[in-house]
Amino acid sequence: MIKNVLTSKEVANVLEVSASTACKYIKRMNEEMEQQGYFTISGRVPVKMFQEKFPYHKIPEEILKGKE
Repeated sequence: MIKNVLTSKEVANVLEVSASTACKYIKRMNEEMEQQGYFTISGRVPVKMFQEKFPYHKIPEEILKGKE
């Protein structure tokens, strides 16, 4: 099953940043989604939104398939 959302730990792993920096990125993306009228989950970001904002960072298959 392919994941729909990424956690802060997974975002930190993909971007090679600290967990707190990943949380800041997720918070900004979630705020943007809320302004567009979407409901969000704290500490998680949809894969599609992450790929739009970070197009040059490939998400490893093991993360997308939930085998991290």
